Amino acid sequence: MAGKREEMINLLEFSNREKHIFISSLTADQRSAEGKIDAWSVKDRLAHVVYWDADLVAQISGQKRDRPDDVEDFNEANAFIWKEYRATSWQEIEQLIDRTHDRFLVLLEELTEEQLTDPECYDWTNGRPLWRSITSGCFYHALQHLAELYAQRDDTAYANQLQENAADLQMKLDASDQWQGTVSYNLGCHYAITGQRELALANIRQGIELYPYLREWAPQDSDVKLLHDDPEFLALVGTEV
Repeated sequence: MAGKREEMINLLEFSNREKHIFISSLTADQRSAEGKIDAWSVKDRLAHVVYWDADLVAQISGQKRDRPDDVEDFNEANAFIWKEYRATSWQEIEQLIDRTHDRFLVLLEELTEEQLTDPECYDWTNGRPLWRSITSGCFYHALQHLAELYAQRDDTAYANQLQENAADLQMKLDASDQWQGTVSYNLGCHYAITGQRELALANIRQGIELYPYLREWAPQDSDVKLLHDDPEFLALVGTEV
């Protein structure tokens, strides 16, 4: 049975491979498109993803993080990231992706199984084991953005395949109802964001049945806005949105 280190390495390798598959599929126009602070280009989105990957590496390592100490709100932080990286070239973005990936693999070799699995090991993980922070921050987050980018260029089939494969990998990490429910719910969020109502509702329902806390969260979750006027969803969460 693989330990958490091996499982995290598998996730990071999967994520890194998919980033490069996506980048290699871009046209010249998609590469050259310029974004705005409230309308990111493809390059802006990849810069955002790799920044947060590198931020987590720095946090685990106890190193100084790039953004100013007074920028803690995620919206403010993302605006800061956009401004910092908007002039960065594609070549530099790709190099940053590979460099961050390599740093993370080295870091994982240094972490013990206890550091990865003890929920009390790091104060900033808020009572969750480190492996969950890595999975959420450097796997789910990256794959969510890639899937949205595929869907935006009308390749919903690959977006679904990507998210379904990612969910399968995540399901294997922890058999608890809480984790299984969270993964199912997050897959439902993907379907909702991409306009696939029936698949979204089915996975959101499964997530809530396994992890009832999500019933309280779902009505305020902007990711499932598609369902907020759906009678079945309203019956499921027991409230009006």
